Amino acid sequence: MNKQIGEIELLTRKELAALLSISEATLSVWKCTGKVKIPYIKIGGAVRYKLDDIKTFLNENKHEAKNEFKN
Repeated sequence: MNKQIGEIELLTRKELAALLSISEATLSVWKCTGKVKIPYIKIGGAVRYKLDDIKTFLNENKHEAKNEFKN
């Protein structure tokens, strides 16, 4: 269940994985290896993701479709 602190909305790893349609394990691997750099917040042993950071990350990693078939 995502939490909101003032204007900051935090997601758990489970919520982010569901949002991105990937597994929690994939998120863990990305975080540990740095393969994909999604900003996170660590609170004690808990990892949380700011929804605004996720939106920024998605926008920065957006690729436009290319017309690969030319007649």
